Amino acid sequence: MSCQTLSTLSQGAQSVRQRIKSLRPSPSGEGLVCLCKDGVLRRFSSTGTVVDYARLSPEEIQDASELFGTDPHIQQEMRKVFNGVDGYDVPSEKLEFPDRELIPRRLREGGRKREGK
Repeated sequence: MSCQTLSTLSQGAQSVRQRIKSLRPSPSGEGLVCLCKDGVLRRFSSTGTVVDYARLSPEEIQDASELFGTDPHIQQEMRKVFNGVDGYDVPSEKLEFPDRELIPRRLREGGRKREGK
């Protein structure tokens, strides 16, 4: 998978990248950012706790596919997975406490408490 430079990204993808950067960091400095299958961009701590989140519109989700490289197969797969998904449809209580299957597999074992939002 190749990586695109900021100058070759569309304006929409650059906007999503800025939203990722604006998410509050995990207090431990570890963890990861994930675009979950419900259309919510979440920063998780290393224990699987939601530290911060941002809902994405269907258009923003499609723009995010550019951030995963130029491989058309990967972008097509993302479009298929996220077809019809709107992060603004996610109930408020699920933003901080998503269903278990939405938490990245490698973090599921660490718990799901919320770090200071």
